[in-house]
Amino acid sequence: MLIAGIAPLLAEALSADVAMANEPWCFPLAARRGVSQRWGTGTPYSHLYDGGIHRGVDFNPPSGTPVYAAAGGTCVTYNGTWQGTYVAIAHSSGWRTLYAHLSSASFRPGDSVAAGQMIGRVGNTGNPTTGPHLHFEMWAGSTRDSHIDPWPHIQNAPLPGEVATMTPEQFNAITTKLDHIVNLLQVPNQGYGWPQVAGQSSQSADAKLDRVISKLGA
Repeated sequence: MLIAGIAPLLAEALSADVAMANEPWCFPLAARRGVSQRWGTGTPYSHLYDGGIHRGVDFNPPSGTPVYAAAGGTCVTYNGTWQGTYVAIAHSSGWRTLYAHLSSASFRPGDSVAAGQMIGRVGNTGNPTTGPHLHFEMWAGSTRDSHIDPWPHIQNAPLPGEVATMTPEQFNAITTKLDHIVNLLQVPNQGYGWPQVAGQSSQSADAKLDRVISKLGA
């Protein structure tokens, strides 16, 4: 049964604290900067790459600078030899990102990671390398052959501190509550995209949903 006044509460919970988006992306560094080497052919070091193609974009902050996950997902193995210390992430959209030449990595294959979480530090590992830098790739599929130019996707993306971190486990807990609300309201379940919490923690959004369920008398 629909209780009077529940609509504003539900709207508040779904719009203010949990802004539904299809896998929000963020910049992989804490400070926005231009690329030091672009994606594609005809780059200054094209002769170093297979087929003369630079398959990602490079950023050259100092060695040890923190690197952040550009979107949430699960860390996976990449079977290359050139990348040195790296983190590769499979995202729910089916896309993948690769962060190469790191000095250290905080995550291993099988680990869950959220958008904006620190995953490693800029380094100078692997081959070929042109000094400390982050090599960042985006793939439209599960293999490197599907590489695309990352720059249009991240140049205006929020910085890591502007994207609240939410793991798949936290996402599942919140969507379970949303499903419960949908069932109580007896309306069709349209499904949910990966949520981005606007300026508040996932715990805050979770508490709001508890309040909505309580108001429904569940």
